[in-house]
This record gives sequence, structure tokens and C-alpha cells, in this order.
Amino acid sequence: MGKDEDYARVQKFWKSGNLGRPLRVVAIGGGDPGAFFGPAAWFPALKALTMFELVGGNVSRHPEVASEFAERYFLDNDRIYPTTEKLIEAEKNRKDGADIALIVTPTAYHARDAILLAQAGIPMICEKPMTHEPESARELVNVAYKNGVRIAVAYTQSTSPMGILATEKSLEGELGPWKRFAGQYFQGWMETDIPEGKGGYRQQMSRLLPENTGASNVTADLTTHLLDFIRQGGQGGEVAAVDAHLSSSRGRDKKPGIASDDSSIVYVKFTNGAEGVLHADNAWPNRRNYMRADMSFERGSILYEGEISDELAIEISGKPTQTFHSNGNEPLPDSVRRQSFMPSGHEGSAYDYKLKAIAVALGEAVVADLLKLDPACLKRPYRTAFDGLMGVQLVTLAVEGNGKGLVE
Repeated sequence: MGKDEDYARVQKFWKSGNLGRPLRVVAIGGGDPGAFFGPAAWFPALKALTMFELVGGNVSRHPEVASEFAERYFLDNDRIYPTTEKLIEAEKNRKDGADIALIVTPTAYHARDAILLAQAGIPMICEKPMTHEPESARELVNVAYKNGVRIAVAYTQSTSPMGILATEKSLEGELGPWKRFAGQYFQGWMETDIPEGKGGYRQQMSRLLPENTGASNVTADLTTHLLDFIRQGGQGGEVAAVDAHLSSSRGRDKKPGIASDDSSIVYVKFTNGAEGVLHADNAWPNRRNYMRADMSFERGSILYEGEISDELAIEISGKPTQTFHSNGNEPLPDSVRRQSFMPSGHEGSAYDYKLKAIAVALGEAVVADLLKLDPACLKRPYRTAFDGLMGVQLVTLAVEGNGKGLVE
């Protein structure tokens, strides 16, 4: 049977009711209603998808918070667990056990829970960065590979319509080999210190306190997004060397006990010879979510730019420039629309649709595994544990080599 026929089987089995139910999801973290990635992002996105059902989780170390979570999402208290070990033991012994886990804890807590889930054979979506240091990231990659466990890392920019289109155009071959790149990613929510008790305080602390985020703030948060988008659009490759300059425009580097970088400028060289500079800043005035990625090839270039909406320009030597816009202009190819989950005419920067695209991509892969189909039949992309490892390695090299010149 061909790839298209196999993919049709996945669609029919899952979405036409042959599976008989949605895929069951357990959450790791996200119990506090003031947290961002769970209550404000992933949980609403999954609730809007009838193909998934949130059934429980290990959502908080505080019993009262966990109990309130169960009440808020109409969940059975017996599926709210105090530890991930208890969750795995119980869910593996249930006939209606979890199909997928969603990890939305602070970065420094990702590794332990993700490795436990991978050892138990439970596929997962993990917020980025995948872990806070490379040793645990490599262990997670190895355990997942050994046990055949799928991990989708939540690099939302790479699963946007323009991220997928950039990849398609790069791989068509007309542009030739990847040579150079320049990337910028600016946000403004770290421009001021948010007082305790105010909206956004907990999210800010999740990025500033090393016990939550590891050794980096903006490099881990935004530079890894840039790296993944450019790696995907620029024909892959591993990081070979960096020259990093991390600082704080708000004086946070003078404060002890915090991950101080809110400005990150990193020269990166890849193993395939491509090189360039990634500049990220989350204390940039008047910026909401601005990203620009310019990739130069032997016979042309790909330029992405987006904040409120997304635009991608493709220049190939000797041909007119093609400009694609998520809101209209030149229509996006059907393959991009199908993969990205973005409805026609919708703003391309819509965060919830990018989350849905990641969830559906992993869900289809899980169903394909249930049917024992060749994974080559799958048509929606997601970023894997190996892609997550690349981001973790970049952060580690940047932090350890900050201001020390080129570090390999």
C-alpha cells in the first residue's frame, strides 16, 4: 500500500471514529491557573480539538492546587497524581490509560519526567527547551530511541505555515547549498520587572530563576526558536561552534541568583559549513513577538519576517521573487495548509494553531504506530527529541563560552 493510502488510513482510523475515542492526554505541570504554557496555551488548544481528551496528570506538588485543577477541568481525582512515577504506574495498568503526556513544567524539571515517560513507553509533547543541560537531553534521546517513543518538542515557529514552506522550498534544490544566515527574535515582556502578585509575574520568574529555567533566560527561550527555524529552513546540520555575547540591558546581570541574559547575540557555525548570527532579546521596547530569519543559499535566499502576521520571500537567481503571506497574497500550497493546521485567511502568527499543529502531528504518528504503518506516510511535521537536543547544546555552549570567543 502506498504512502497516501496509509495516511488516509491514519485519518480514517482516528478521525472517523474507528479508534472509538479521542487520544487521552495526561499533563505534567500546569496545575497553577497563573501558569502560562498549560492553562493559557496548551489546555485550551487541546480542548478545542475533539481528537484529544485531557484525563489527568501530575500537575502540582501542592495537593490543594492539584485538587482545584481536577475541579476546574472536570477530571476524576483518582487520575490526579502526586508524582510522575505514580502516574505511570496507574495509567499503564488502566484499560483506558493515557496515550500521550504533555510536559509544561519549568525547563529545569523537564528531563526527569520526560526520561521516566520514555522509559515507560509513553509518547509526549515537551515544551522547549527540551531540558536544561545536554547530558540529560542526550539521555532522553537515547531512551526514546531505544524504546521507540515519539517526542514532539514545542518549537512553534518551525511548525507555522512559513516554517513549513521555507523547508519545502529549501529541499526542492533550486536554491542550492545553504551558506549564511541572520536571525532576530525580539519580545518586550521582560522590559520591566513585574511586581509579585501582578499578572505575568509567575511567567517572568519561570524565565529568571535558575532553579526553574537553568542557566539562561533569553538564549534558552528565544534563541533556540531561531536556531530551530533556521536549521529546518536551511537544510539541517548540527552546531559545530559558537561565539556568544550574553548580557542584560536591564541590569539583571548585576543581580545574584537569576538567569540574567535578556539579550543574546550568538555567532553559530554548523557542521555543514553554514554560518551566521542569531540575535534574541526579550526586553526590547515595543516588541510583542517579532522574528526575522534570513537564509542565504548558493543561488538565492529565503527571508521570513513576522510579528502580527507572517511573510516569506523566496528569491531564486533568474526568477521573480515569490512572496507568501499567511493572510492572503500568493496562496500557500495545499501541502503547507494541510501540514500547518492553519485555516485559510487566519493570521499566521496565531499561537494556538501552532500548538494544535504540533498536537495533531504527534497524534497522527501515534495512531500510525498503533496501525503498524510506515512512518514515511505521515504528512504533518513535528520537531523531534534530536531537534530538542540541538537547542540544548546551543544554550550550553553559549552560556559556558559567553565572552570567551569561539567555542567548539
